[in-house]
Amino acid sequence: MRNTPAVRSLVSIEQLGRSDFEAIFSAARSYRAKLAQGGRLREISGKIVATVFLQPSTRTRLSFEAAALRLGGEVLSLSDPSASRAGSEWRESLADTARVLDGYADVVVVRHPAVGAATYFAEASGIPVVNAGDGAGPGSEHPTQTLIDLFTIDDLCGSPDGATICLVGDLSQRCVHSLLTGLCAFSDVSVLARTEDETRLTGEEHDRLAARGLRLRYIDDVREALRESDIVYACGHEDPAHEVPEGMRIGPEVLRSANPGIRVLHPLPRGPELPPSVDASPAAAYFEQAGNGVPVRMAVLERILAPGARDAPVPCGPAAAVPPA
Repeated sequence: MRNTPAVRSLVSIEQLGRSDFEAIFSAARSYRAKLAQGGRLREISGKIVATVFLQPSTRTRLSFEAAALRLGGEVLSLSDPSASRAGSEWRESLADTARVLDGYADVVVVRHPAVGAATYFAEASGIPVVNAGDGAGPGSEHPTQTLIDLFTIDDLCGSPDGATICLVGDLSQRCVHSLLTGLCAFSDVSVLARTEDETRLTGEEHDRLAARGLRLRYIDDVREALRESDIVYACGHEDPAHEVPEGMRIGPEVLRSANPGIRVLHPLPRGPELPPSVDASPAAAYFEQAGNGVPVRMAVLERILAPGARDAPVPCGPAAAVPPA
């Protein structure tokens, strides 16, 4: 039996609305407090989470696995694509991989280099699928990274409502696409964006966000923008070998003239856009952000797997028209 409306996959941030965000934030805070107290949790006892990563990952894979274990579940992990026949020279299709995993696990967390791969995988699967990042450029997504980002902003600012967020870096990245879409669920959000011409949003992407009420304005002077920003989200460049322009680096000297209450976020791993010299600054919140990955992903897994899970994500959308290679 293929994926039915009862199967609670999460492949796109578009599936979640304001009430979903608030429910996940509440659950994540509860889990964070329980973890701090050393509580032993059994919410998904007897369930198996398969992590299938056909791209490299540190934080996403390990925090999903930690989340499953913290909830009392178990983990199967495919973290070295070269050791698998899935997507290798054997060219096993995503659909076949999905159908095989139906018999091995209760949910699959999948990362893939092709846009739309998670949706296609979910359509072939008989068990829930969570998108751990698929593709780059228009249409790419990373919904659980956005949940972590929004949860952290909610922690730091009281709510994303009314926040001014300065994005600095490559806007073609999947974490940025999902974040901008997620911000549309909140009111009176302003986004100031400093990027290079070739990594701007497409006109279609910009128009779609504007139609949903998000105010996004490109800026040239990061220092000036940081004077009015609550959050600076440094995201570097999709290509780690890319030379980050000096005017897009967030160092201590840049932060000295910023809003005194500003906080710095980064999805990590970082490059020269965010030097280690910022780590000692009271503005630095990116390791706190990374640490939030476990309780937030615990909340996601609980919604999908725990009996009677409330306010589950709506089913995934239709499969991609053309299966990802």
